[in-house]
Order: sequence, then C-alpha cells, then structure tokens
Amino acid sequence: MYFRDVAARANWRDQFEKLGYELSVLEDPAYWVESVNEPFCAVFSHSEIKDTIEKATVELSQLALEAVNEICQGADSERYFASMQIPSHFREIIRQSWRRQDRSLYGRFDFAYNDGVLKLLELNFDGATTLYESADLQKCWLEDLQRLELVPLESTQFNSIQEKLISALTDFVAKDEVFHFATFKGAGGEAENVRYLKSCADLAGLKTRFFYLDELKRDRDGRLADDRHQAITHLFKLYPWDLLIHNDEQIF
Repeated sequence: MYFRDVAARANWRDQFEKLGYELSVLEDPAYWVESVNEPFCAVFSHSEIKDTIEKATVELSQLALEAVNEICQGADSERYFASMQIPSHFREIIRQSWRRQDRSLYGRFDFAYNDGVLKLLELNFDGATTLYESADLQKCWLEDLQRLELVPLESTQFNSIQEKLISALTDFVAKDEVFHFATFKGAGGEAENVRYLKSCADLAGLKTRFFYLDELKRDRDGRLADDRHQAITHLFKLYPWDLLIHNDEQIF
C-alpha cells in the first residue's frame, strides 16, 4: 500500500450537492479527502485487499458474534452485562433478541494498516456512519479522476457496498409490509446514511418510510408507531443503543 497525491476537483462540492448530499457535514470536521489541504488516495494491491483486509474482517466479525453469544448466554453473562453498565431491566430483552437471531444490516471496521499488518481500532456495528460516502461518493470520485486522467483508467475500487446492501435488504421484510428508517432530528451524517439506506431498500422493491425517532410513539396496543400513528413492524434506526437506554423514559 502507498499514498498518492491527487488534486481536488474544482467542482466536487457542486457534484455532491446535485447528488443531494448535505455539504455542511463535510466541512466541520472536514473528513472528505478533497476538503483537506493535500488530497490523497491510498493504493492497495489485490492481495492486500483479498488476503489481509477481507480475511481479517471475516475473522473479526465471527469473533465479535462469539463474544456477543458469550455475553448473552455464557456462565458469566450477568457479570459481562454489569461491566458494560447495561441496566438489569434491559438484559433479558437483549438476550431474547439474540435468541431470536434478530438481523443486523452492516457495520464498519476502522483499521490501522502498515506493511501488511492490520490493527483493529474500532468495530462499530451500532452507530456507524460514512456509508453513503463509501458506497456512492467514492465511486463518483474515481470515475471523475479517471476522466480527468489523474489516475490510470485501469484503477478500480473493491466497492460492492450498494449491491450487497440491496441484496441483503431484498428479503428483510414481506413485500406488503413497511420498512421504517429513522434517526433523530438535527442529525447530519446520520440522516444522510439513513436516507441512503432507505434508497437501497427502495431499489430492493420494499415499501419504505423515513421518520424521526423524536416522533416515535406507542399505539393503543402498545406497539411502536411512527408520527402518522402507523404501527412499526420493521425498523432500522441510527441512534446509539446506549443513548436509547439512557433516554428510554423520555422517548417512551
């Protein structure tokens, strides 16, 4: 792997705005690479991607699930929950979710990489963002760099995020059910991610609805409902579970 300097495109902000992206989230902090003073791209070999990075993500995903199983069903389950400061009245709900095999959709690995060696910095399977940038905006960036002859035409990205999301979402719910997508009011990058996921579900042929968790309600039967009082049967939320636990009385 090596880094290559690449000039920022003069119109990249206009392009992102036309794609419906909220540009304010790129400015503070400036985490899109063309916002920095000296833009660059990282160049990996095929073997580095397939034999090191992808292999590690598969292994670490399995280890994470084994850890969750031990936390939920192991002999020291209560001690693990207590060490993570999860209130006692939430623990059985979490165990039931694990036993039901409730599905997850995606997660994000943050790695440090040097000379063929990976170090895991964070595994975020809860409030991970930058999904839209990774799945879509990076492809637009590469295509423009190729058109401008700033990178070789044979350059490619190991990027099948959108295709995998659409495939995963296809059988998430029955075709006659509504899949709700939600985050909190005032969200920037979180709202971009949720709306992008909703668009993938739309492409998968699902009925979808976006709303804000601030408007979450319960109907007369005690079921979760949206701001239109429509019962929620399937929900993707982008809001950390620890904050939901902390604010459960205010929300419900």
